[in-house]
Formats: sequence, structure tokens, C-alpha cells
Amino acid sequence: MDEPADITGRITAIAEGPYKALLTHFQGAKGTPREARTLHCYTLNHLTFSTFTRHRGNSFVLVRRPSLPSIPAQIDSILQVPTNETYFVVRFFLKTLLEDPFQQYPVLQMSLWSQNFGRLVIVKPQDVESHFACLSFEWQGAKCQAVISLSRVFIPLFK
Repeated sequence: MDEPADITGRITAIAEGPYKALLTHFQGAKGTPREARTLHCYTLNHLTFSTFTRHRGNSFVLVRRPSLPSIPAQIDSILQVPTNETYFVVRFFLKTLLEDPFQQYPVLQMSLWSQNFGRLVIVKPQDVESHFACLSFEWQGAKCQAVISLSRVFIPLFK
């Protein structure tokens, strides 16, 4: 069940960065909201998601993509528009060009990513798969992150 939480107050103008992300999401449609409530956190299926400034760990999310592996992102802001729809404004982590040493161990649900972020984009809360944990380190001379899913899904190894 979707549950907005910790609303900061009245509806206010959306900041420039998140508004540009909404315009892209709505493909420049005239009905793109210009005002929203800003939420500090949002609960969905008993998981709490927060903005990076509120709670770093709860802001790290894996986003589902049809027929592709999930991609890690950081929640920059959470907007509840006047229609009561809620959107996460996120920055996806960029994929590193280095060979991923974790790729040969798919059961770990771990992958190698750059520490750099892409532009702001809109994600619906229901497209979030889980939280993830990460560890920053240097790999082959580049600053990278090991990202591991914190999904509650259990894959049985032995039957």
C-alpha cells in the first residue's frame, strides 16, 4: 500500500532541476505539474524511501527496467503532485567502463558502478525493486562502487 509520509507542508513551486525531469517524463505535455508537495520519505510495501539529505541509506534504490538488469539510483527528492501521484526524482549511477568482477557471480546480486551520477530523472515508486548497499573503492585506477541488492527475495540454492 502506498503511504506518503512526512509531508513538508503546502504545495509549492517545483525547483528547476526536478521540473525539467518532470517535463521530460511527461514528454513536454501541457499538463506537466508546476507545483507539488515535497516529501521527506515515502513508504511502499513496508519499505521506507527517503531523500539523500534525509537518510542516505534509504535513498539508495534499485530501479526495475523491463528485460534489463536493475539500475542503482539515489533519490534526490520526492514529489506529490496535485493529483496525489508521487514521483521520485533520482540520479542514476553511471556504469563504469571497467570489466565488472562481480558479473561472474550472479547469485551475489552485486555489480560494479562508477561513483558518478547521471542527470535527474523521474521514477514511479512502484518501479523501485529494493534498496541497495554500496562500498566505494578504487578499481584498476578508477573510483568505483560495489552495489549489492538488499532485496528480501530469497533464491533457494539447494532443494
